[in-house]
Amino acid sequence: MVMRLVHLTIRPKALHELQRFYDQDVIPALQKTDGCLYACLIQSVQQADECVSLTLWETPEHADRYVNGELFERLWNTVHEFLAESNEWKIQLTSDLKIDYLPVTEEPIVESHQVATMPAGSESPLHQSTLFYLRIFSMKVIADKREELTQLYHSDVIPALLGVPGCRYAYLTEGVRDKEEFFSITIWNSKADADAYEASPLFEELKNKIKHTFVHMIQWKMGLGGDRTVTSDDVAVKGYTFVTGRSFR
Repeated sequence: MVMRLVHLTIRPKALHELQRFYDQDVIPALQKTDGCLYACLIQSVQQADECVSLTLWETPEHADRYVNGELFERLWNTVHEFLAESNEWKIQLTSDLKIDYLPVTEEPIVESHQVATMPAGSESPLHQSTLFYLRIFSMKVIADKREELTQLYHSDVIPALLGVPGCRYAYLTEGVRDKEEFFSITIWNSKADADAYEASPLFEELKNKIKHTFVHMIQWKMGLGGDRTVTSDDVAVKGYTFVTGRSFR
């Protein structure tokens, strides 16, 4: 199974328009698309202008055929109506030799992930229900530790997570293009359940079991006042609430 994530930065107050487009155009179109199992639109808890279109596919080939087809291009072109302008500006010289500063529209970011491991013998709750809170824990993993991470997640992390109150499901996904990028995706009854887990000793315990597989990246960032701060980019956690979606199986 393949999970595709399309990250969108939308205009202020455009969520309702985007939701209507997703309900009326995207979902019916994907329901008729061979190999598509599920589609939903989710919104970031941390940044209200960030939305993600999450789709599940039977195989990478099904997802690729959709991306390379006319349907994707048509939907993609319409999505641009809802996107925000970025902080980037393009400078061009007009016919009367004046300089124009044109805002550049934020382009969607598309990620494809192969599901590396999931609980055996059970269907994803994405197929069973609509209302949920989704949490994405992203990791950059050392190349020769990928298999070890997958085994640890399956043997230690999944059983522990499924014993946590409010946790419905857990996936580990591996980047299709970037094989060192992994997502731990957990689905919860509510944000409160996910926050309680993240504040518990179990969160640190499970992270400590797998953190030796992470790439240790330190990034220097320059603040507006000229002060330098060090931030670690080896892990990141984001939370999303459900906007709309439907299972096709």
